[in-house]
Amino acid sequence: MPDLNPPNPRARQLIETMSSSALAPAFVRRIDPHTLKSLVDDVGLEDAGALIAHVSNRQLVHLLDETLWTGARPGDPDKLSVAELLRWLDLWNGLGSGFVADKLYELGDDFCALAFSRLLVVVDFDMAPRLLDEHTHAIGRYIVRVRVDDEWDAVQTAVTALWRDYPDYCEAVFARLAFRHSTLKMFGEDDTAQLLDADASHAHEQGREESGYVTSVMAGSFLRRLLTADVDELGAETDYDLQTQEYFRRRVALKAHAERAAAAGSVSDDGSEEDDPDDAGDDQASAADPVAERELASLEAELKSYERAQMRPAALLTGPETAAVQAADWVRVALGRLQNRPAVFDARMDELTYLSNLIMEGTDSGGERLESAEAANLVVATCNLGAGHDLWLENEADEVAAVERMLEAAPGLVRLFRIGWHLLSNLPGQAAARLKALFADPAVRATLAEKPWVLSEVDGLLGNPDFETVVERREFDDAQETLKILGIGLEPEAVVVLCVLTDGVPRFARLLEQKPPEGAVMTYASRFIATMSDLLTIHRFLDELERQVRL
Repeated sequence: MPDLNPPNPRARQLIETMSSSALAPAFVRRIDPHTLKSLVDDVGLEDAGALIAHVSNRQLVHLLDETLWTGARPGDPDKLSVAELLRWLDLWNGLGSGFVADKLYELGDDFCALAFSRLLVVVDFDMAPRLLDEHTHAIGRYIVRVRVDDEWDAVQTAVTALWRDYPDYCEAVFARLAFRHSTLKMFGEDDTAQLLDADASHAHEQGREESGYVTSVMAGSFLRRLLTADVDELGAETDYDLQTQEYFRRRVALKAHAERAAAAGSVSDDGSEEDDPDDAGDDQASAADPVAERELASLEAELKSYERAQMRPAALLTGPETAAVQAADWVRVALGRLQNRPAVFDARMDELTYLSNLIMEGTDSGGERLESAEAANLVVATCNLGAGHDLWLENEADEVAAVERMLEAAPGLVRLFRIGWHLLSNLPGQAAARLKALFADPAVRATLAEKPWVLSEVDGLLGNPDFETVVERREFDDAQETLKILGIGLEPEAVVVLCVLTDGVPRFARLLEQKPPEGAVMTYASRFIATMSDLLTIHRFLDELERQVRL
């Protein structure tokens, strides 16, 4: 399916300019992979053919790694997306049968076996029925059938090209996928696909972690462990947790490696090893040709202009969401003060980036992944909640000064975030338990005795399936639908508060700050939970939930 976002005119113009230049092949291979990914995203994959035609194998692997792998939801293992894979095959096919064959060969048999396992059923010829149709073909000693009939043309074009140009390689891939007997059982194509998928998913996660990325599994694990952590132990931490230590160790090692390699002249601008020695010859040729040199400088200038336009501020230190929070916004103010201590400030910013990536990869809000600026502001709010917990225990006179001391060294923001996220992530379960207890209370049931149909409906909604279990499984969409139906027994205000709490990112309903006028329509407006005062207000509301039962 084509990208739904409108193409970026600046990106489209840049690609058109590059593709019209004789220097395009060498120039494209010098583009940072992250910038390349932005260009593809901005114009859409279907319109990026002129760019993709010249990328190096290293750049292509990066693009595929960023686009082909998706999780069902943040925190889940990433799996190969068949829909995205078919988009890439369509693009490669459009660049010529030789192009698609070359790319499939260059990507290696592990990639091809995984990709074709999701697209094809492959059977040894002597085991296959002798019936061939428009979607089933004999290739070599194998019978090949596409898994999705509507996609046969794209898959057939790619497979036929690979068989024609690299027959031995293609047969080796088919041999890994073929349906055959073993001495123990019938080993089928679905078994092969599952094994390949599991192996590839693990290798994908491991490779990204080793490259310094925060992965979905890593983020989900980090956030889930905080749910059952002991808050006192979190508060007593004097160093990073083991996962965070390993992350920053890898980052330091990668940076040192890139600096050493750059000094030796063997890496590109992004710190990755170059894989095309011919580029050096192209650069020397352009340097000897003044016209080519001017053209290359012009391309560089356009690329830099595009990159500057892409550098949107992350809003890491933007103002709080409401004036009500501003008076207690200790972390944001303390970070502002630390800007005159660059080494300390940079360390905290590294932590903020790391934590923001954990949020983006490990959880969602309203069923959607958070954008970078929103994730950064959530991290600051959560750290502020963690700091508030410390201040609440220690009864500090100058809160900002106390928080500034907390941020002078590691574990800095990470420790505060871990405390705050523990407090936040327990709210959905606490709300679910309170709600079940409410309608199990004999006094409440006696109050509703004159409405037996309400009690029957409520019991069904909360018990089948068990509402607490639904929340524990993080099936928040289903939980929120249940809560909205519970409006038959609860006041609208309670439904709103419970819905915004029952989410991957529990939030503070604005109506808790200012109740709407009588008769006004309730809205789900909310903000991040940032202080212990917010938390106490929510718990007070839950403790008094019986007042919200509709009589």
